[in-house]
Amino acid sequence: MSRPPIGKATGRSTITVDAVTTESLNESRVVEAPEPPTGSPGRRARLRSFRDDSAHVAAIDIGATRNRVAVSDLSGTLVAQEQVDLIGVTSGATVLELVCAARRRTVAAAGLRNAE
Repeated sequence: MSRPPIGKATGRSTITVDAVTTESLNESRVVEAPEPPTGSPGRRARLRSFRDDSAHVAAIDIGATRNRVAVSDLSGTLVAQEQVDLIGVTSGATVLELVCAARRRTVAAAGLRNAE
């Protein structure tokens, strides 16, 4: 995505978007990719995208009978997952303990630290 659509989507000025994306480039969280040739004259847009492995997302699904935890990279690729059976668990505190333990194990299985 180039800077103008980022600005429009976020409500930020092009100058602000440029400053933030430049900082993200310096931190290796964002990469620049050349725009495919269009055949039209003029300067091509500088496209930027997240580096897939620069961060991860944890998702937790707590259902009536099971708890699922998954970790993916920024491209949506599943890195690790775990499912815990909750049948017979009646205490909310116990469910919370099981969810937290499953999250810690899934993050570790993804090769990450909890702070990431």
